[in-house]
Formats: sequence, structure tokens, C-alpha cells
Amino acid sequence: MSGLPWYKRDPNAFIEGCVAGNLTLEEVGAYTLLIDEMYRRGGPLLDDPRHGSALLRCDVRVWYRIRSALIRKGKVYATSGGHLSNLRVEQELRRQYDMREQKARAGRVSATTRAEKQSELDSAIAQLRCNSSVTEAQLSPSFARKSLKTNTTASTGVGPSVGVDIDKEHVLPTATVGTGVPTSIDEPLSEALKEYNLAAQRAGWTKARLPISSKRRRMIRARLRDGGMAAWMAQIAEAEAQPFLAGDNDRGWRMDVEFFASESGRVKIMEGKYRRAPKPGAAFDAASAIRIMREHGYRHPQLTDEMIEAVGARL
Repeated sequence: MSGLPWYKRDPNAFIEGCVAGNLTLEEVGAYTLLIDEMYRRGGPLLDDPRHGSALLRCDVRVWYRIRSALIRKGKVYATSGGHLSNLRVEQELRRQYDMREQKARAGRVSATTRAEKQSELDSAIAQLRCNSSVTEAQLSPSFARKSLKTNTTASTGVGPSVGVDIDKEHVLPTATVGTGVPTSIDEPLSEALKEYNLAAQRAGWTKARLPISSKRRRMIRARLRDGGMAAWMAQIAEAEAQPFLAGDNDRGWRMDVEFFASESGRVKIMEGKYRRAPKPGAAFDAASAIRIMREHGYRHPQLTDEMIEAVGARL
């Protein structure tokens, strides 16, 4: 996707977001440069300390500190493909891309329509020429158009029409999210579903299946707009510490992605409503917690420095 020479900027929303995120002056400047570079390049940036420190014109150690702060505060997030991205940037780029596609598609349809109408007109004129009784005036394009319209209406009862394929709404293919099968043109949505399914496999929740309904897509995107991938991963970590959600209840009920992505479900999970003492023998998955911490900057409360030193060295 090509970059944008300019983009809409809402100063109120930007300032409120910086204040709500408790960004320092240094972080605000870095955040602004990163967002502008994403728009200029037309997508996520390579998550590499050399590129980051060069863009911000700072030492690599300063880059690591700023990067971690922006991820922790939900302003950017690290993708599984080794890039840094921002949900608002991706939404705006996708909107601009869709507008370009619609205009291009409309242009192609218009050109096809004109060509087909011209072909019909040429055919009508050729048929008139074959009739020796017609006058020179009847060979004019205007008369041919009138004749063509009259003949078509009489034979079919309706005016001439041109068949145009109308693109349907993007439908996700039937598969399990997070299995390597392409899931969606919306990378943040696919990333969130993949992380949910990885946790569902570990914890015993109900996995998300494709195609994802429009209702669930709206709910997931709403959660990502609220806090980004950092908040999504924090909610996953909290949910994994609540066995009730994995069937440890009198009904054997297991959480699905719709409950997880709902506003009420998020509040209940983050408030620890379903917390219980883990079953005897249940082990804390330190390796998964360390992976989440490295990729998204969220540290699970049960993850100790000793675990990071012992398990992290083997990853």
C-alpha cells in the first residue's frame, strides 16, 4: 500500500490521547514522528533499533526505553511479523485504499459500459445500412440510438442494461484463526484473534472460528480502539488466571470470543470476577507469559524475575 502525502489530524483527539496516556514530552515527540513515518510509508514500520534510533535521532538505549513506554501505554504495538504499528493509522490507510479501489472500479465499469453501448450502436447502424429502404437521416447515430432503444424495450419489456459485478462485503474464509490460513485484510483484527486462540488453546476456552460475524468484528475492533493490543493482551492474561472461564463451574460453561470482546465481559474479567484458586497441579505457563511480555510489553503478575532468567534463556 502506497503512503499518504497528507492525512486528517484531529488536534483535540491527539492531545486528549496524549494526556490520557500520560505521555511525557519526549514520548509525545517520538509518537508524532512514528505516526507520520507510518503514514508516509503507507504501513507499519520495521521494529529494529537501528531504524528506530535513526528516525528519532537518538541513542539505541533511548529508543528501547521510548519504544517500551509507547507499547505499554497502548500508542503503538508490535506485530508478529516484526513491525511496529498503530490501529488508527491502519484504519485510515485502509479507508483511503478502499476509496481508491472504489474509484478505480467505477472507472473500469464506466469504460466497459461505454464500450458495450458503442458496440450496440455500431451494430444497429450496420443493420440499418443493410436495409436499402432507409434514408440517409435514418443512418444517423441519434436515429440508431432511438431505434435500438425501441427494439430492446419492445422485445424485453425493459430498457437495455449492462451487467456489473458488485463486490460483496469481504467474507473471511472458513478456518481456524491462527493456523497460518490468511484470515483478513485487517491485520489488527487477525492479530487479536490469533492471540485469543493461542490463549484459548492453553486455557481451555472456546476457540474462535471463521468466518467471524460482523457483530464480533465490531466488538473486537471496539476493544482495540479502547486500548490497543496491549490492553487486549492484558485482558487475556487476566482471563487465563480465572479457571471459571475454562469450564471450572457448575455448568461447564466455557468463554468464547464474543463474551471476551464484549464490554461487559471485559469489565468482569479485569475486575477479577471469575478468579479462583487454581486447581491442584495446574502450572503457570511462564514461557507464554514471557513471549507476551516480549512482544507486547505486558508483564503477567505471576511472572517473577527468576522465571524470566530461567525460562527466558531457553526461548
